[in-house]
Amino acid sequence: MEYSWHLLVGLVVVAISAVTSESVNRRSSTSRVDNDVDYRLPNNTIPLHYDIRLVPFLENGNFTFGGEVTIDVMVVEQTSTIVLHAYDIDINNDTVVVTSDNVTYAISNKTFNRDLHFYTLNFATSLEPGNYSIYIEYVGILSASMEGFYRSYYTTSSGETRWLATTQFEPVYARRAFPCFDEPALKARFTISIAHWPNQTAISNAAVASTSGADSTIENRVWTYFETTPLMSTYLVAFVVSDFEYQSNDDESFRVWARSDALNTTTYAVTVGQEILADMNDFTGIDYNLSFSKMDQIAIPDFSAGAMENWGLVTYRERLLLYKDGVATTRNKQNIATVIAHEFAHQWFGNLVSPLWWKYLWLNEGFATYFEYYSTATVETTWRLAEQFTVDYYHPALLADSLETSHPINEDVYSPSEINAIFDTISYSKAGSVIRMMQHFLGGPVFQAGLQLYLQNMAYGAATPDDLWEALTTANTNMSSPILHTHVDIKTVMDTWVNQKGYPLVTVTRNYTTATQEISQERFLLKGRGSSNDTTEYKWWIPINFASQANIAFTATAPSDWIRSQDDSVVISGFSPTQWVIYNVQQTGFYRVNYDDTNWGMISSYLQTSAYIIINVLNRAQLIDDSLNLARAGYLNYSVALPVTRYLTQETSYAPWAAAFTAFTYLNTMLANSTGYEDFKTYVLSRVTPIHESLGHEELSSDEHITKLHRLSVNSWACRMGSTTCREKAEELLLDYYSSSDPTDSTISADLKAWVYCEGLRNANTSVWNFLWERYLATNFSGEQTLILSSLGCSQDEDILNNYLALSISTNSSIRSQDTSSVFTSVYTASPSNVDVAFNFLVNNYEEISEFYGGMNRIGSMLQGLASRVVSSEQLQKLKDFVEEKQDVLGVALTSAQQAIELAEENISWLENYEADIVEWLAEEVAAIDEPQDSGSERVSFGILLMTISIGVIGFI
Repeated sequence: MEYSWHLLVGLVVVAISAVTSESVNRRSSTSRVDNDVDYRLPNNTIPLHYDIRLVPFLENGNFTFGGEVTIDVMVVEQTSTIVLHAYDIDINNDTVVVTSDNVTYAISNKTFNRDLHFYTLNFATSLEPGNYSIYIEYVGILSASMEGFYRSYYTTSSGETRWLATTQFEPVYARRAFPCFDEPALKARFTISIAHWPNQTAISNAAVASTSGADSTIENRVWTYFETTPLMSTYLVAFVVSDFEYQSNDDESFRVWARSDALNTTTYAVTVGQEILADMNDFTGIDYNLSFSKMDQIAIPDFSAGAMENWGLVTYRERLLLYKDGVATTRNKQNIATVIAHEFAHQWFGNLVSPLWWKYLWLNEGFATYFEYYSTATVETTWRLAEQFTVDYYHPALLADSLETSHPINEDVYSPSEINAIFDTISYSKAGSVIRMMQHFLGGPVFQAGLQLYLQNMAYGAATPDDLWEALTTANTNMSSPILHTHVDIKTVMDTWVNQKGYPLVTVTRNYTTATQEISQERFLLKGRGSSNDTTEYKWWIPINFASQANIAFTATAPSDWIRSQDDSVVISGFSPTQWVIYNVQQTGFYRVNYDDTNWGMISSYLQTSAYIIINVLNRAQLIDDSLNLARAGYLNYSVALPVTRYLTQETSYAPWAAAFTAFTYLNTMLANSTGYEDFKTYVLSRVTPIHESLGHEELSSDEHITKLHRLSVNSWACRMGSTTCREKAEELLLDYYSSSDPTDSTISADLKAWVYCEGLRNANTSVWNFLWERYLATNFSGEQTLILSSLGCSQDEDILNNYLALSISTNSSIRSQDTSSVFTSVYTASPSNVDVAFNFLVNNYEEISEFYGGMNRIGSMLQGLASRVVSSEQLQKLKDFVEEKQDVLGVALTSAQQAIELAEENISWLENYEADIVEWLAEEVAAIDEPQDSGSERVSFGILLMTISIGVIGFI
């Protein structure tokens, strides 16, 4: 079905009806009243249209804006109050007028509840159902908070500071720019007008309708008037006032905006963005241009989120939109393409169809995460993004969802803080992974047809998961040969995945006498079986498929069977007792798989043969990730899990190595204070050396995209695990750059910089460190700035690190506010010894840190980050002493500080349970290595190890 402008008027009535009935019927499940506190707006008033006029002031330090808004509303039931959202804006109560059919209604009083962000109009007489207009004048602050309508700045090549005004409204910040009904289902149309200086440009969601000449009442500013938008949520409204310029396609319907000095870095975003938008048009069957006639993207210098999908005006951090050939890395380029794909997917999933309430945020973010790699893969066909999705999103989601603190995909939320909290790994990565699972068990044709029907049915409205299940069910029913079994109901299946937290551990126990396998399910917990006090019985509908040594069926991802939520186990027969089986083909199902020790042993042995390549690359990554996480949680002995990694000496593919590096990162952290750490380093280096030697230290013109990503992580690990040839090469390349006559012309390839900078700085002196700091100050390319900031924390010099940490909380450091917290993280993740440096800095400077960040909250998050690296009783005691001594001043951070202690205690407990077994296995394995695998490797004393080995900031966080 196609949509046109004349149809939108009729859709207003449909949307209002849907919102009213849904809101009333679901109030019990989406709104909570605690001590008479209800964060949801009443159901009595529905917005229809906003007319917003804004005048931002960006000169002479007067960072304010004036605003007026006329809101056309429909009162749907008799009421004596109208409640809107407003926050951090100063409403002129004397200007507030409510009218209907030229009749003005007397307002008896106006109240504001700061906790609920409610601005309430109380009327002398009740309002009858009908249409009304609310007029309000107000002023606001263009703050530096990166929320609401806020200010940002950039510095020109001549050193001049220039200001811009921009927005970030998701999820609850539109109310900081204009009084509104700030809930996602309360859609309306918006007509926006913005005043600005003649040398500035204003852009918004819709195209420009007209402009005006100088307005003498506002110092000869000019006005830009925008066309009226279709029905949309308040959180998607956006506007920017700047002196930016743009690069566009031929008809200027697709533009990418940036500061003029960076305009030459927008070319890739213009090219790839148009291709991705066209792909989403094709997939959804709904033309984007039926909603908006143009698409603007803009790179904002100060931006808290990575990017924001405002309908028709997508905003980005600079490094996620601007690509500079020869300076930006391959990872930068991939991030730009995938983030554009993520935001463009939102134009349909989130913008055209929004969630009824934030409880269903995943209907936005899960689909955007899924299409992030899917759409990009249709444009950048050689990047092997299907493999990368598994290690970039699926594996981290498994980790996050194995914690007791996880939450269901459908999560009840009420307050602004609770809403903000679910913009997390569960709503993004887990939801995207579960959608990927759904695509495989439905089949591509049914999946696409169902999504098209969902978007058609719910266009310009607000949806729940049931609307999605209904559309997918209809599509499956209409398919002549659906692959989904007739006894499987989509809603029944998917409710088990979205309404409960966690995921299953599928255990395959083989009977080698009867050639049968019993398959059972239980919830996987990272702290191990029985670690939770939760008495809920978690069960799922689980799609099952498998391959075996006799049946190499790694291309068939449709389920061959299901474990139902009511099943304790199922039994499958017909397998050779002398050959392995592997379940969860291409790791499409969102679950882990464990086997009996014998099957694990057969898998480990087979991987060490030349035939290992027969096992699908994603299943090789799965075997590493599953086995080592099962061992970490106590479901499997490390003596069974670690042998799976032996075969890595012959592994060349990216995904299995990415899974291995993630697993090794945890062990590298936990064993940093262990007597077995030296053996750990030797073992890992022996695995890495063949691929390290194969990839080398130089880029080749024949390198594939993924090879460049692979070389960076391999080189970083080789250095950290003790390869002197690796470390000496990094130091050599950095010193060559340091000694070059023109520091603006880097002698280091972009894709090697992260490795060279970090490893080259470890033992470098202050002069070399200062050289890179000066490069940070000199470059105006955001991607380069971010890379340098991360690398500067790799130094092993305590004085250098303390000075760097001090810079991060200085208002004169030139580090942007969006990047300051990353400095602290880059230090304590760079090396085990740096953990103590970072902690000591926090202890000695907690008051200054709190003042810089505007409160103690940041102290709490810093302590939790540090606690994850605490692996000795001495470090634990220091943490306890600090929290005890400062508990009276920690305030809101006290809870986070106490949780940090618990996290550190868990680390110590884990070591008590597992360290001895790991150390024993490593000792035997290292003893079996006849000679060093890398002639440049070195074995050094434990004390020096603490100074030279790191978790790393490149792919190890």
